[in-house]
Amino acid sequence: ENKLNFHFYSDLERNLIILQNRAPQPGEQSEYLPVDEGAKRTVYASISFLPNLNDAGNALIIAGNSSGSQEIAAEFVTNEKLLKAFTDKIGQVGDRIPHFELLIRTTTLAGVAQESEVLAYRIFKH
Repeated sequence: ENKLNFHFYSDLERNLIILQNRAPQPGEQSEYLPVDEGAKRTVYASISFLPNLNDAGNALIIAGNSSGSQEIAAEFVTNEKLLKAFTDKIGQVGDRIPHFELLIRTTTLAGVAQESEVLAYRIFKH
C-alpha cells in the first residue's frame, strides 16, 4: 500500500470513503469524495497493476468507495475494448503491459454503474 498513490480511507465523522491522491499532478485533486444527487451518485475506483511483494509475479488490486465503483473497475480490466484503449495510451513493451495505477470516476443510478472515465494514472518505473 505504501507504493500506491491512490488510497482510500474512511472519514468516520462524515461517514464517507474518500480517495486520497497522495501526489496530485496539475489539474488533479488531492481528494475525491463521493457525491450524492438523489438516485444519482458519483463514485471513484482505483486499479493497480504492480509487482507482487517478492517481485516474482504481478498483483491486480481493485478498490472503490462503493460496490458500483468496484463493479465498473472490474469491468474496466475485463473488457478488452476498455483496457486496450488505456494500454494503447500508456504504451506496451512487446506483449507486456507496464505496471500502472489509475483513478476512475463513474456515475451510478440506483446503484447500477454507468460508463467510466479515467481521471488520472501513474506508470510505475522499475
